Amino acid sequence: MLPTLSSGQQKYVNTAKKIRLNDVVVFYKNNDDNDSTKTAYFSGREYLRCMPFFGKYIEKNPETPDIYVKRVVGKEGDVIELKAVKENGINFVFLYRNGQKIQENIVMLNLDDIDQTTAEYGQKLRDEYGDEGVQLVRPTAPFTVPSGCFYVLGDNRDGSTDSRNFGAVSKDYFLGVVNVK
Repeated sequence: MLPTLSSGQQKYVNTAKKIRLNDVVVFYKNNDDNDSTKTAYFSGREYLRCMPFFGKYIEKNPETPDIYVKRVVGKEGDVIELKAVKENGINFVFLYRNGQKIQENIVMLNLDDIDQTTAEYGQKLRDEYGDEGVQLVRPTAPFTVPSGCFYVLGDNRDGSTDSRNFGAVSKDYFLGVVNVK
């Protein structure tokens, strides 16, 4: 969840708050959900193991399901797409919800269509803002979020395993909303 959250950082999780769009949430996925990616949980459960969930602490052990920290970008019925768009000669990728472009603090460039102009723009961003200034991602096909689910993406889109990989997440798997302020 870089740059929003850093490894080792501790934050409170509100287990009673209703989940809304743009919330940073904590949820789990069972290890037996055909999810072979072991890097999907937030960079080290060290971040989470000190946070209380329902009066208990989640400890690091093989029986504990993988814990994820991601941003909610879609709710049931929403159509989510990472869409390739060329603007001013630059090959961008933007998040669209129900056909409308969502304004984000993330600059994404189309990994499938890097030309000289796009590469130079990406390097300018890296020079100005550091490596988090630009992310290289692939566009996705439109995805309709099923009933009772949320679509989640990591803020570090080019290094995140999220709903693009494992699909929408059932509301039953959510533990709470992270207080990122």
